[in-house]
Amino acid sequence: MHPNSEPHEFILRFADPPEALLWIPGCNPPKGKFGHNRVITPAGAEYLGGWNDVGAHGDGFVRITVSKLEWVSRRGNYDNGVPTGKHVFTQRNGDLVVRCYRNGKFSCEQNMLPVSYPAAYLTPSPTTDERFLPLPQHRMQHQFKYCTSTYDFRGTLYKIFRCATLTGGGMLPDVPSAAMGRELERLHEYQVLYNGRTNTSPLHKIFMSITSLHAADLKRTNRAALHTEFKGLLKRFVREVVAPLLCCDANDVLYQRIPALRIAEPSHQALGRCHTDYEYNHQPSEVNFWIPLTNVSAENTLFVESLPGAEDYTPIVAGYGEAVRFWGNQCRHHTVANTTGTTRVSLDFRCITRDKYNADFVDARGKTNGFKMPHYYVESRAE
Repeated sequence: MHPNSEPHEFILRFADPPEALLWIPGCNPPKGKFGHNRVITPAGAEYLGGWNDVGAHGDGFVRITVSKLEWVSRRGNYDNGVPTGKHVFTQRNGDLVVRCYRNGKFSCEQNMLPVSYPAAYLTPSPTTDERFLPLPQHRMQHQFKYCTSTYDFRGTLYKIFRCATLTGGGMLPDVPSAAMGRELERLHEYQVLYNGRTNTSPLHKIFMSITSLHAADLKRTNRAALHTEFKGLLKRFVREVVAPLLCCDANDVLYQRIPALRIAEPSHQALGRCHTDYEYNHQPSEVNFWIPLTNVSAENTLFVESLPGAEDYTPIVAGYGEAVRFWGNQCRHHTVANTTGTTRVSLDFRCITRDKYNADFVDARGKTNGFKMPHYYVESRAE
């Protein structure tokens, strides 16, 4: 059990065959706490997956031999170990069905994973299978330049930002292209009244609203045009710049449909933690492209190791019109506290060449690929 979690127990009781793969849902920890769950498995059970430590819920896979199973939850801090609920699992027409009881009364019923769920889907895909890895040269970090007048990410993003209503009221000023970089570096001044997470600011929300495939706001004046402009800009960049860097045809790139927007305001605390994208359940065939839209230095940039496990983190120092390709899935990377006094703005997205995409990828948790086409990736084919 995680040392910071409250004492929750899930006790599995079983009897009789056949073998089944059972999904064990996580619990709600006490309010305000992030909890990890512990499973006490029956004799002979095989533990297949780790608990999800992102957020307040956990889940995992346990292979057991069951035809009936009771899952009794105990919350020691709240009820001195007295069971507060019971989940009874039975089979019906080849499905595993859970009946939930609260305080001794029937609450609800739902189907879980099929009893015959294939074991292959619970075996994590290897990270060493060359069929689904970038070419060796694409695993190395590479910094390159591109034409900002042809691929004006900064100008398009600034127009998107101008659709946002800032926390203090009003919007970003209408300025010529030459001044947009300076205005982006001053974003912290415009958001001085905003105290939430940086990825839920009005600027992030308007970016997601306009770039999202099903954004309701597209019907508003000029937003449909901005959606088309950004979508077209990203696709042209992938076809004309990214594809050659991945040594493939312009039609053979699968790329992240909505890039990640990063706004790093001046702070004494770094955003995020040192990680690989594989830890966030992405497949190893991905290659990252990082595009700063303001000048970046060692005091506010991204640090990346040169090779998986090298731990030789070096800062990416670049200006507008420069970008970096790196293998973020296996090379650890992190940011540092922005001590420059100006805001850093960047976009980044992941790409896979069509021949390296693993549609059957299973992540380290034993779960099937959650990043699929066309919801996460889109094709670079010409329309």
